[in-house]
Amino acid sequence: MIRLKTLLNEITFGNSVPYENTFKWIKYQESVRTTFDDDSGNVIDVVFDEQAPSDDLAESSSYELSFWVNDSYNAQPDLAGETNYIRIMATIAAAIYSFITYAQYPDMIEFSGSDSDPKKAAQKTKLYKMFAISNKAKLANIGYRFISNHMGNGIEKVN
Repeated sequence: MIRLKTLLNEITFGNSVPYENTFKWIKYQESVRTTFDDDSGNVIDVVFDEQAPSDDLAESSSYELSFWVNDSYNAQPDLAGETNYIRIMATIAAAIYSFITYAQYPDMIEFSGSDSDPKKAAQKTKLYKMFAISNKAKLANIGYRFISNHMGNGIEKVN
């Protein structure tokens, strides 16, 4: 059995081939979303929810990223191993870069590790953090840095 901690220490999302590299962004109410399928036919939804700016930052643009996989993912345990999950995260990474361009370089993107299952929430949070760490140089090249504080995790545009 591979433990998540071991897996996180050994992988970088750059070595994993995303399911998609080109995304069609759809605006829906206060969010922007895209959908793609994995090799098992599961639907993965990626959503960037626009956050209301505070009064003193009325010109800022901030989004919260979340994603989920449909219920059939659990119905196909023989196809739903760690490799698929890493490819999903590689695709989420590709979606983040696509969204940054689409949203014209937003000020902040927050990562939500929230999940109804606390163990999954902790895993998501760790994977988002690993994304940021393994993409530190690429993020810096486009003007972003990773932040982690009492408010959560995310990337912010460096002025």
